[in-house]
Amino acid sequence: MPPDADARTRMAHRLASTDGATLYKRRAATVEPVNGHLKDRTNLRRFSRRGLAACQAELDF
Repeated sequence: MPPDADARTRMAHRLASTDGATLYKRRAATVEPVNGHLKDRTNLRRFSRRGLAACQAELDF
């Protein structure tokens, strides 16, 4: 991999390895449930606005 590769290329290279894929798979059990729990506890079952920026503003609020 070239040292000046962009982030997408570096991540693809990392996930192509067995160790990288295993580590990334663990993310589903460690990071994603936290986000879901936070959304559930703040009664954000669904966003009332459309678009990424609007949803991010609603979540930040």
